[in-house]
Amino acid sequence: MHNEQWNELLALGLERLPHALLLSGAPGLGKQQFAEQLVLLLLCEKPDIGGLWPKSCGICSGCRWVVSNTHPDVRYLSPDGDEGDEGDIAMNSSTDTPAEAGAPATGKTRTKKRGNASIKVAAVRELEEFVFIGSHRQGRRIVVITNADAMNVVAANALLKILEEPPLTVYFILITCNKDRLLQTLRSRCRVLGFVRPPAETASRYLAEHGMPKGSESLLSLAGGAPMQVVRWRESGQFDVLKALLQTFHQPGSSPLALAGRWDDLLKKNDNLKVEFLVEAVQRWIVDAALESAGEANHAMFAAWRALLQCRRSAKHPLNQLLFLEEIATHALRATSKPIVPQQVHE
Repeated sequence: MHNEQWNELLALGLERLPHALLLSGAPGLGKQQFAEQLVLLLLCEKPDIGGLWPKSCGICSGCRWVVSNTHPDVRYLSPDGDEGDEGDIAMNSSTDTPAEAGAPATGKTRTKKRGNASIKVAAVRELEEFVFIGSHRQGRRIVVITNADAMNVVAANALLKILEEPPLTVYFILITCNKDRLLQTLRSRCRVLGFVRPPAETASRYLAEHGMPKGSESLLSLAGGAPMQVVRWRESGQFDVLKALLQTFHQPGSSPLALAGRWDDLLKKNDNLKVEFLVEAVQRWIVDAALESAGEANHAMFAAWRALLQCRRSAKHPLNQLLFLEEIATHALRATSKPIVPQQVHE
């Protein structure tokens, strides 16, 4: 899945790695998995150098300690001390950062809702002793910061000071789904390694290799093309509800009220499906419709997209959920050229 990233990162050899790396890209593309593999490689005592790039052996003391989350020379930092992968899955909130599926079992995986959690300055300052005192194993030390964009300004500035003159054997790996939220000065200190949506063939092959049932490829549209997110949905028991949601896009009917009713039923029957995720999914539906029409997006599509951006602001707490969903359905049906049946005025 990440051959291009490994080639780019290790082109000059393991000893020429940047000391501050920023893994950036949409949720579900394997940034956390990549970070864990890089930690294993950096702390491996007997790396395999026989292939295209070095790989961790997986059996030495360093590798075993990393996998069991007991290595003394690695620190993990994430919002409010949540040592998870990348927060809660996207289905719970369009603003939360989804977890990366498929990461090695390091004992750090959590499924928590990130909400408004942040990385505070005290947590960053606690890293100073780890960074500047010395290594337990007389080797490399690594700091992994998940959801790095959750650092407040004070915390980001504290990290910036650490990055100004880090010891030669210390490496920082920052992970984010929104690098624009990071301080520009902090971004400039890091080598940015981008993660992009894989080709459809690669994504389908990944799903097959992970034992996903037939038809799983259809959920890639909801996941923004991220196959790891689809695997995560199945592991967390949310595969069926998302298939049902996708069915409403394939056969939406012509009545906004009827379509809104179907969405309302799904939301009421499944606590993990949230209104804000549904709004984002409808936006993806509109984009897919534009792509299917050879990119000939019409005025209704642009208007619907803008309207749904406004709807997302109130998606967490709509005053009347059914009316809110009907408004979304109206925009969506207009954008996808579905005829709209006039409805009775609500009392």
